[in-house]
Amino acid sequence: MDNIKYWRRWLWTTFLPIALILGMILLWAASRESAKSLELLRVTEKSQINSGAMGVTIYLVLLAVLTLISVVLQRSKIKRLKAVDEMLQSEFRLREAEKLAHLGSWETDLESGEHIWSDEVFRILGYDPGEVTPALDVVVSHVLPEDRDTFLKGISVKKGTTDMEIGIIKKGGDRRHLRIKRKVVEVEGRLSKVYGTVLDLTEQKERMDELRRLWSTIEQCPASIVITDQDANIQYVNSFFTKITGYTFDDVVGRNPRILKSGRNSKEFYKNMWAVLNSGLTWRGEFSNKRKNGEIFWEGATISPIKDYRGVITHFIAVKEDVTERKNKDLELKKVLSEFEVLFENSAVGIAYMKGGRTFHRVNHRFCEITGYTPAELIGNNSRLLYLSEEKYLSFWPEVKEKLLAGEVVQKEVQLVRKDGSIVWGLLAGRTISPGNLAEGLIWTLDDISPRKDLERMREDVERIMRHDLKSPLNGIINLPRVIAFGDNLTDDQLENLELIEDAGKRMLAQINASLDLYKIEIGTYEFIPQKVDLVKIVRKLAKESEPFALVKGVGIDVLLRGEPLNENASFMVLGKDDFCFTMLSNVLKNAIEASPSDSRVTLLLLEEEGLPAVKIHNDGAVPHEIRDVFFEKYSTSGKAGGMGLGSYSARMLAEVQGCAVNLDTSEKNGTTISFVFCNG
Repeated sequence: MDNIKYWRRWLWTTFLPIALILGMILLWAASRESAKSLELLRVTEKSQINSGAMGVTIYLVLLAVLTLISVVLQRSKIKRLKAVDEMLQSEFRLREAEKLAHLGSWETDLESGEHIWSDEVFRILGYDPGEVTPALDVVVSHVLPEDRDTFLKGISVKKGTTDMEIGIIKKGGDRRHLRIKRKVVEVEGRLSKVYGTVLDLTEQKERMDELRRLWSTIEQCPASIVITDQDANIQYVNSFFTKITGYTFDDVVGRNPRILKSGRNSKEFYKNMWAVLNSGLTWRGEFSNKRKNGEIFWEGATISPIKDYRGVITHFIAVKEDVTERKNKDLELKKVLSEFEVLFENSAVGIAYMKGGRTFHRVNHRFCEITGYTPAELIGNNSRLLYLSEEKYLSFWPEVKEKLLAGEVVQKEVQLVRKDGSIVWGLLAGRTISPGNLAEGLIWTLDDISPRKDLERMREDVERIMRHDLKSPLNGIINLPRVIAFGDNLTDDQLENLELIEDAGKRMLAQINASLDLYKIEIGTYEFIPQKVDLVKIVRKLAKESEPFALVKGVGIDVLLRGEPLNENASFMVLGKDDFCFTMLSNVLKNAIEASPSDSRVTLLLLEEEGLPAVKIHNDGAVPHEIRDVFFEKYSTSGKAGGMGLGSYSARMLAEVQGCAVNLDTSEKNGTTISFVFCNG
């Protein structure tokens, strides 16, 4: 079009003005010739006038003919230019269309071997148009090795049309998928040319692969998927739908999902669901449905409308899962929670659920009875209000925190302040809901042990009175052997026996005093002052006093110092208290003799362990399995006749107050060894 406009402008602005100027020049020349022959004109005026008129006429005719010829030629040229322009425009549109469609065209002259490629063929192979000379070898070099035989076989076909798909590697290294079509053309019975197209299918193939993966995912999804049209007629169900409901695709296609209804959901339920869906929103909920075999089951469903580009709903998709087991568990859980609620509120012990460290989140009726507060007064408040002092409140948490974090059950006796200001003794037992995570909360139980504490105090008072009252008659018993010894008619054996009676009385008095000290140790009020103690003297006395009891049991006693028998000058000094050491070792030695089999021996060994003085008492018996872990606890006994479970407990208490480490090592093979290591030297 631009070329046509150009030639039109040239005709009117250049050619016509030049033609007019030439005509004017010719006219002027004719006038000059007429002036020179004026005389002749006068003679032959008529003839001259006719000649001049004829010249003008000839000029005008000539001018008209020239103009007409020029116009005819110009129109013919404009038509040719317009045809060329339209051809160029068509080629341009073809190139752009090929570029947009990723479709290239090519041509091969079978006689000359010449190849012609469109620009898009170059681009598909990764080249700029004209960058390489079109040739079959260029194409072959880009074809994937696994597709090369298919390609060569396809281009060798001599007749008709060939259609094939191959993979290539572009110049830049990108992998593409192409579809090639070719047609062989015959002229006068001989093969003349091959015309073809090459289409880049890469994006289309990737989209198809993605659709296949998506379809495979939907089909294999472990959830029931249903797609309906806008009228809720089923168009697709996956295999999991069949697994859950028993209905096949053919059973349900074209039908409404209401075939699954069990009748347990109300009309209002479905009305609300469709109101949400028709508004374009996603609906979530649970259905009670019926399988093909009539079995009732529960489905959790998420249903969404599918819209077209105009926003109009065209389909609905539902993703559902069988939640029957969960629903049953929920019902069972509700039942258990209901039972727990009854137990919680009617428990004989107080129960408190604490959150945020030490803040009441919930309490039961008994907890309120013990503390005197109402639930409203406790919930949301800190447990600080129940403690005797801020110091007691602050010291409690460090004592129990590590055990709680470890998931252990913590028990502790504490004094608490009721709302009315009175003091109550409580036994607290607590545990975290989630070990290692205190933020999840704690469960504490509270038992009112005030009556028990009152009885314990009464018992302790009675024991102290008895201990006090026993001292007076015991002092008389201790002094009686001395009075008898003043007689001069006693034998040496009798004097020795009197001395043993006096020593036994003194030890009994010392044990009564020690029991008073043990009570102070238990309640934490005893003040220990270490003294130098010779353990050799103590173990000698113990062995001598225990010999009669050991002989009855058929057990021998060995006393060793660093593995050797004692000599007269031996000593083994420690820091402790004489009567504490005697009572501590006496209790353990008595238990060792009782537990030893006949014809065996009990060994008291004094030695150093890692530079520290120690005492070991060994016997061949083994401690029963059921009490090994609690051997040194109060009232721990294996059930032996007369056993109270206090001997080993008092031994541990007396050892610990003197800074001794106590250890039990027992087995059926090696017997039992109890060690006391004096850590203070």
